[in-house]
Amino acid sequence: YLQQDLINIMEKLIPTCQHEGQYMHPGPKPIDFALSIPGEVAKGSLNTDAHLRSCFFGRSETIVLAEGELSLGD
Repeated sequence: YLQQDLINIMEKLIPTCQHEGQYMHPGPKPIDFALSIPGEVAKGSLNTDAHLRSCFFGRSETIVLAEGELSLGD
Protein backbone atom coordinates (compact mmCIF):
# COMPACT_ATOMS: atom_id res chain seq x y z
CA TYR A 1 0.00 0.00 0.00
CA LEU A 2 2.89 2.33 0.66
CA GLN A 3 4.01 2.15 -2.97
CA GLN A 4 0.51 3.03 -4.17
CA ASP A 5 0.33 5.92 -1.69
CA LEU A 6 3.59 7.27 -3.12
CA ILE A 7 2.28 6.90 -6.68
CA ASN A 8 -0.91 8.75 -5.72
CA ILE A 9 1.03 11.59 -4.07
CA MET A 10 3.34 11.99 -7.07
CA GLU A 11 0.37 12.01 -9.43
CA LYS A 12 -1.10 14.91 -7.43
CA LEU A 13 2.21 16.79 -7.28
CA ILE A 14 3.32 16.08 -10.86
CA PRO A 15 0.46 14.74 -13.01
CA THR A 16 1.31 12.33 -15.82
CA CYS A 17 1.76 14.29 -19.05
CA GLN A 18 -1.26 13.56 -21.26
CA HIS A 19 -1.09 16.22 -23.96
CA GLU A 20 1.18 18.79 -25.54
CA GLY A 21 1.01 22.12 -23.72
CA GLN A 22 0.30 20.61 -20.31
CA TYR A 23 3.87 21.56 -19.33
CA MET A 24 6.14 24.18 -20.89
CA HIS A 25 8.83 21.52 -21.54
CA PRO A 26 9.98 20.51 -24.12
CA GLY A 27 8.74 23.47 -26.15
CA PRO A 28 7.87 23.71 -29.84
CA LYS A 29 11.37 23.41 -31.36
CA PRO A 30 12.19 19.93 -30.00
CA ILE A 31 8.74 18.65 -30.95
CA ASP A 32 9.05 20.05 -34.48
CA PHE A 33 12.48 18.42 -34.75
CA ALA A 34 11.15 15.06 -33.52
CA LEU A 35 8.30 15.19 -36.02
CA SER A 36 10.78 15.81 -38.85
CA ILE A 37 12.18 12.29 -38.22
CA PRO A 38 10.30 9.59 -40.17
CA GLY A 39 8.30 7.36 -37.84
CA GLU A 40 8.64 9.65 -34.82
CA VAL A 41 5.47 10.76 -33.02
CA ALA A 42 4.92 13.82 -30.84
CA LYS A 43 3.64 11.63 -28.01
CA GLY A 44 7.22 10.48 -27.49
CA SER A 45 7.99 13.98 -26.23
CA LEU A 46 5.34 13.80 -23.51
CA ASN A 47 7.75 12.75 -20.77
CA THR A 48 8.06 15.95 -18.76
CA ASP A 49 6.48 14.33 -15.71
CA ALA A 50 9.28 11.74 -15.66
CA HIS A 51 11.94 14.45 -15.80
CA LEU A 52 10.31 16.37 -12.94
CA ARG A 53 9.80 13.25 -10.81
CA SER A 54 13.45 12.33 -11.27
CA CYS A 55 14.31 15.50 -9.33
CA PHE A 56 12.84 13.76 -6.27
CA PHE A 57 14.06 10.22 -6.85
CA GLY A 58 17.08 10.43 -9.12
CA ARG A 59 17.23 9.32 -12.71
CA SER A 60 19.45 6.30 -12.93
CA GLU A 61 20.85 3.16 -11.36
CA THR A 62 24.47 2.12 -11.28
CA ILE A 63 25.16 -1.55 -12.01
CA VAL A 64 28.69 -2.91 -11.95
CA LEU A 65 29.96 -4.88 -14.95
CA ALA A 66 32.24 -7.75 -13.93
CA GLU A 67 33.96 -9.57 -16.77
CA GLY A 68 31.34 -8.32 -19.22
CA GLU A 69 28.38 -9.45 -17.08
CA LEU A 70 25.95 -7.40 -14.99
CA SER A 71 26.79 -7.88 -11.32
CA LEU A 72 23.38 -7.80 -9.65
CA GLY A 73 24.36 -9.52 -6.41
CA ASP A 74 22.85 -12.60 -4.83
